[in-house]
Amino acid sequence: MSIRQVSFPKNGPTLLDWSLIEKGITTRSDFSRSREHAFHCYLLENVFNILPDAADDYIIDGGRDRGVDFIIIDHEARSIDIASTKVVATYKKSQNNFPGATIDKIISFVDDLLHRRDGLLADSNPLLRLKVEEIWDALEHDTYQIRVHLFSNQKPLASAERQRLEAHLARNDISLFESHLYELSHGVVRASKPRFSKTIRATADNSFEYREPSARAVIARLTLSELYDFLNVPANNEFDNRLVTQNVRYYLGSRAPVNREIRDTLVSGRAGEFSLLNNGMTIVCDQMIMVPGGCFPIKLVNPQIVNGGQTAVVIHTVGRSPPAHFSEGSINVKVIETSDRELIERIAVGSNTQNRIFGRDLRANDDIQLRIASSLSAYGYFYRRKRGEQPPQNSMRIIDAIRAGQLILSYANGEPTRAKTDTNEIFGELYETIFNPNKVTAELIRAAYVCFERIQDEKRIALAYQRQITRRSFEEAWIIEGAFHVLFIVGELVRRKGLDLADAQVALNEIDQAFEIVAQLVQLHPKTSSYRLFRLSSSKEHLLNLMPTLHGRPSAPRQMSLPL
Repeated sequence: MSIRQVSFPKNGPTLLDWSLIEKGITTRSDFSRSREHAFHCYLLENVFNILPDAADDYIIDGGRDRGVDFIIIDHEARSIDIASTKVVATYKKSQNNFPGATIDKIISFVDDLLHRRDGLLADSNPLLRLKVEEIWDALEHDTYQIRVHLFSNQKPLASAERQRLEAHLARNDISLFESHLYELSHGVVRASKPRFSKTIRATADNSFEYREPSARAVIARLTLSELYDFLNVPANNEFDNRLVTQNVRYYLGSRAPVNREIRDTLVSGRAGEFSLLNNGMTIVCDQMIMVPGGCFPIKLVNPQIVNGGQTAVVIHTVGRSPPAHFSEGSINVKVIETSDRELIERIAVGSNTQNRIFGRDLRANDDIQLRIASSLSAYGYFYRRKRGEQPPQNSMRIIDAIRAGQLILSYANGEPTRAKTDTNEIFGELYETIFNPNKVTAELIRAAYVCFERIQDEKRIALAYQRQITRRSFEEAWIIEGAFHVLFIVGELVRRKGLDLADAQVALNEIDQAFEIVAQLVQLHPKTSSYRLFRLSSSKEHLLNLMPTLHGRPSAPRQMSLPL
C-alpha cells in the first residue's frame, strides 16, 4: 500500500496560521468594541510593544479615517508608523489578497500629509486630525522616519498593487512593510529580496567552515571595521538597506534601549569587549564564492541579515566617525549559504521569534518585584512582572510592571514628563529610584493605580467624544496626552496637605482639583499642541506655580513662556 505524500502550501497561510491569529483576536474581543478594534489591539501589543491599556491612544479608525487605522508617533526614536489593516471573519476569506482599493486611500492620505494640505483636517475624523496636527508640528521641529504598514489576516497585496504603492512612497523616502496572516503567525516579515552581492574577509585563523545536508556555513570573527565596510554603501556612506529587508526587528523598528546599550559599549572605550557582550549576527545568502585557504575575500550573493539588524545599524552609525579603540572590537558572524527557501524561513523564524531580553525580564525575579506581586495579590491584583504573564484568575485586575513604574514615577516621585517619555529607563537607570523598598509599598502602587484608572476613565470619555464629534474640541482632547500630569498633581496635592499617598480614597478626593489645575495650564497655552506641552520638562514647574497654597486657590492665571 503506497502512502500518498501530503503537500502543504509553501509560505501561504494555513488553517493553523488562521487559528493562531484568531485566538489573539478573540481573547481581546470581550474588551473591544468590534472585531477590528480587537485586531488593532493585538497588533499594537504584539508588533509594537504597546501596553494593552494604552492601545486606544493610537487607534483612529472609524468614519473619515482616510484608510488609516492607527498611527504611532515616537518622538524619542523620531519615527512615525502609519498602519492600515483588514480583518476578515472566516478562513475562506483569508485566502484573498489584502484589498487593493485601500491603496488609493493611503496614497491620497500620505500625499495630503506631506504637502500639509488644510483639506486633510477637514476630511479627517477628530482623532486622526489630532495625529495629523501632531505630525505636522513634529516635522516642523525635526526630521522623522515615516513608515507605512499593511496588516491583515489575509494574503499580501497583489504584486502590481504593491509595486504601485511602493513606487509612490519611495518618492518621499517612505518605507512600506507588509505583515499578513502568514507573517504574523510565524513572526516573520517577508519582503521582495533585491539582487546584489557583497564581500567579507574571513581569514583561516578566525573562521570555520562546515556543511549540512541543505546548507553550507561559515562562522567568522570580523573586526568592527571590516563589518562596517560590509554594511556601507561607498557612494554615499549610507547603511546598505538591502541587507535587512528580511529582518523583522529592523523592519518594524525597535523602541527598546538595546540600540543605546550597543552604542555605549562602542563609544565608551570598551569596543574590545563587544564580541563578548553581543550575540552576533546571522546572514543568509544564495551563494558564497570563496577561494580555499582564507586569504581572499568571500563574495556573498544576495546576503540578508536575518538576525542582528539593530546591531548592524548601530555599528554602521558609530563607524562613520569611529571612536578610539573602535578598530579593536570584533563580532561573531554566521553566514549560511542555502537555496532552500523553507530553511531560510525557519532560520528567520528561529532568529526573530525568540523573546528579546527586556530590562523588566531581567528584573522580574528581583526580591522587591516578588514582594510587590505577593502584596498586591492580597488586594485582588495580579502584578505582571514578565511580558505575557497571565493572572491565575480572570477576575484579578492586572497592573503591569512598566505601568507601575510610570505611576510611581509620576505620583510619588513627581516626575510626570519622565513617566510619559522615559519608559525604557524604568527598568534601567531609574530602577532603583522608582522601586525603592524604603518608599514603595503595595498600598502606594494600588492608590496610584486607582487614581490613574479614574483619570483613564476621563481619557476614555474624551476619546469616545472625539470619535463622535465633527470638529475637534481642544478642551476635551488634552487629557489624552496629560494623564500622568494629572496624577502628578494629585500626588502633589496629597503631599501638600500632609496626607498619606498610600490612601487611595484620599488621593481620589483630589482628582477634580487636579484636573482643574492642569486644564489651566492648557488654557494658558492654546497655541501649544498638547503632545508638546506635556513633554516639556518646564510644564511641571508651571503646574506647581498654578497650585493652591495650603489654605487657598491658585493665584490668578498668567501667560507663561514655554521653551519650544
